[in-house]
Amino acid sequence: MHLSGRDAVEKLSLKLSNVKIGDDADVSILIITYNHADYISSALDGVLAQRTDKRVEVIVSEDSSTDATRTILARYVERHPQIRTLASPQNLRSNEVVARAIRAARGRYICLLDGDDYWTDHDKLQRQAGMLDADPTLSAVFHNALVDDGEGVPSRRWTPADQQMRNDVDELWGGNPFALPHPRSLEVAVAVHDAVRRGRIDLDTGGP
Repeated sequence: MHLSGRDAVEKLSLKLSNVKIGDDADVSILIITYNHADYISSALDGVLAQRTDKRVEVIVSEDSSTDATRTILARYVERHPQIRTLASPQNLRSNEVVARAIRAARGRYICLLDGDDYWTDHDKLQRQAGMLDADPTLSAVFHNALVDDGEGVPSRRWTPADQQMRNDVDELWGGNPFALPHPRSLEVAVAVHDAVRRGRIDLDTGGP
């Protein structure tokens, strides 16, 4: 799900500017990135374009990129103080990059986004957080995603059409119906599992 950087975010009326460092957050958006210089602007633009009345924090966990990813991030942080960065002094190449972002999150809900994915629906967060607020039996929400391979208009969807609408925890660990890879390390698995049980995590990346 790739798209080159865009300048359109500068024209958007909502920049989530009401969220300041130190505020408690309703939603923590965790962006995981490494060598995503061609895509990280699109990921951040999609986040900053969200129309929501929720208090939002953005945490970017960056794993010592060797391209221009850090330079691009620095420009965004300068303009948007609600963005926090966690930077590796050297490339960790492990799921600790995800786990540390989960530990740092202050929001009631957690939303995961890879640095080479992007959101196309500006009401995504509002709708998903609203679903969790309205139904206490839900621990997590996810949606389908369009796969953008850079060759024309995306049309292939990640999640099959026959995917059931509700899943329990055992079904989640037994399969992968959403656009989020299964954790490979025990630390991340425990962190994500705990977040799901506490109703804090939105298991989703990218898509409409």
